[in-house]
Amino acid sequence: PGAEGHAVDQGDKYMPVATVKKCSPYNFRFIQDDPLKVMRILWPWDKYTREQEEMAYSVWFNTETFARAANKMGKDFIAGRIITTAFLTRWPCRIVTTSTKDDHLDVLWGEIHGAVQSSKIPLTIDRGGPLHVLQQEMRKLDYRTKQLCPISYAKGMVANDASMDAMGGHHATPQVEDELWHTLWVADEASGIDEKYYPVVRGWAKRLFVFGNTWPCDTPFKWAFKGRP
Repeated sequence: PGAEGHAVDQGDKYMPVATVKKCSPYNFRFIQDDPLKVMRILWPWDKYTREQEEMAYSVWFNTETFARAANKMGKDFIAGRIITTAFLTRWPCRIVTTSTKDDHLDVLWGEIHGAVQSSKIPLTIDRGGPLHVLQQEMRKLDYRTKQLCPISYAKGMVANDASMDAMGGHHATPQVEDELWHTLWVADEASGIDEKYYPVVRGWAKRLFVFGNTWPCDTPFKWAFKGRP
């Protein structure tokens, strides 16, 4: 952003600095370790259950978070908020969301789209924000170059044999003085995700957020609650 009170050149458009600055992740730097504070700025009308708040804080402060709940209990809703908040407040940032089917990913990404579009502060590039959102992918603007950041992304991937190789290697190297985490793996409908994926993502993801319904299974999702036989 330019000096306070001046406009910033965005190609063929000029936008007030106040609009651009509010959308910059650097303006959240003092509350990056409190996801609920960021969420209350972006979605001040939201009401979260105690469990949803616990899920957000657990993702922020615990290496792995496993959450089980029935249908229509708000798992995907809070996951959409968590993913959007994490992507905004970290640079670089790499987030991979996965599920067993495209249909399930569509539900989660529907919540991500809803979070981006309903924010009190405009978040998409066409409205002066930093985010470029596709069907199952999100990129963000690097304010230093005014180009899309080539090393930050959030994307959806179906967990199948064909995606095994692509599920690895999503490392992100922050600045030395930055003590935040920058990589997140999100697994929806986790009862159907095989054990073989976990070693792959644990090689790069500093945070795991795994959630779903308690369908019969014999996977790490069940073992997180019942213990492994």
